[in-house]
Amino acid sequence: MKLLYLLPLLVSIVGVGAGRISEQENEETQMICGKRADGHHRKVINGEYVKKGEHPWAVTVYMRFLDKKNQFDLFYGVGTMISSRHIVKFNSLFNTGKNTDNLNLNGHEYTGYKGICEGDNLIVPQELLSRFDADFEYLNDVNKNREFHNTVAKVTVIHGCKELLTSNPMIIELIAPLDNNTVPACISNSARNWERVDEFSVYGTNKAGPLVSGRFKPIECSASAPFSCAEASNKSQGLCNGDFGGSAIANMDHRHVMLGFYAGDNTDCRGNTETMDPFKFVNLGHYRQEICEATGVCVPPPVEDVTPEPQPEAPSTTAAPEEGTTTHYSVNGEEIKAETFAPLIVSNSSTKGCVTNGSSGEVIKAETFEPMLIDHRGSTRADRVRDIHIHIHLNK
Repeated sequence: MKLLYLLPLLVSIVGVGAGRISEQENEETQMICGKRADGHHRKVINGEYVKKGEHPWAVTVYMRFLDKKNQFDLFYGVGTMISSRHIVKFNSLFNTGKNTDNLNLNGHEYTGYKGICEGDNLIVPQELLSRFDADFEYLNDVNKNREFHNTVAKVTVIHGCKELLTSNPMIIELIAPLDNNTVPACISNSARNWERVDEFSVYGTNKAGPLVSGRFKPIECSASAPFSCAEASNKSQGLCNGDFGGSAIANMDHRHVMLGFYAGDNTDCRGNTETMDPFKFVNLGHYRQEICEATGVCVPPPVEDVTPEPQPEAPSTTAAPEEGTTTHYSVNGEEIKAETFAPLIVSNSSTKGCVTNGSSGEVIKAETFEPMLIDHRGSTRADRVRDIHIHIHLNK
């Protein structure tokens, strides 16, 4: 696996202050997310120059806990910036059974603090926010005596109040951007993106702390949603529990998209990589809407995920449908629902605004109705089709 290097970032998103990002910030985020700048390098340890950065959205997330001697120790892992103030990573909180009254920090310390439920999401209480920190210093070995800074405004575990698992996405919301030039990764807008790519990179921290990366490709497996599977492109590489939470980043349409993160349970880091079981990941596309609601980072689903399948054409008939029934029509693959009503009143006199039956000369009084909303966009058929043909059947 190869060492990644940090890239000086070029585009700025201003977003100081806690909370979801605004619609304008989200538009700016979607304009720049997943874009890597070229032609820059950074000087690091011993004055050596490193190659161009591969993952400028990668961050190291730290969590401190009290050990058995009541002294602070450090746990760390990788995270991914999805906006200037939001990080996605694997969940590092545990509880006792389904009780959220005594949150545990990554299996090391029972805190005595209770999680707060916002719908299905678990919110970490304010008293524990000082236990979290994040920075871009993933090129260096981790300093376990590092000073923690007041960087975190909120920590949310998606669906953590339903069941608190390490596979739940954790959202860390920052008080202010870690860097004024943050370039976030794009988030996957569909679980199907996993099978739409040929290959992707997975990055995580090694034992000492620096970031390492390898190439993987999607494969089919027996895992059910929200999981998907992959295998190493190079059979000499693999993943184990030390890589838990490693982010899967794919190049899609010239953007780098976070597909998910490693959530497997392989504990044999020295095993034969050629015979290892498929590596299991949390497919982030399953959480597109939840991430939008929690962070304001919102991406629309692809058209094929929301467009209904074309409906078969209704058989042609000259007989009028029975009164009070609903008839389904299909025009250019779009389903139209039409209600039938009682027969209209027939008059023998000519009236302005009425419809004349050409065969008998009778005048039909027709009432007008307001357009009916018929799709998720809030638009009516009249918004999209200029000519509408109405067939009126007379019951003699």
